[in-house]
Amino acid sequence: MEYDDMTSAYESKGNKIVVDAVTLDSLGLKKVNLLKIDVERGELEVLKGTTNTLDITDKILIEVRKELEKDIN
Repeated sequence: MEYDDMTSAYESKGNKIVVDAVTLDSLGLKKVNLLKIDVERGELEVLKGTTNTLDITDKILIEVRKELEKDIN
């Protein structure tokens, strides 16, 4: 299975951690019963990598901070 080449960076209190990441779309899933997203302000990045996966997802549970609600909708 081939994954999209990408990285993700997390910064807290001046410390930056860079990790390898993949999109959900790159996993080639056929069906998703429940997609739970809890990524502390990274919701938009996750959703950008799920454009195809959302089409095959029955239910989504997502925790969104108040200030990001407009962008997520």
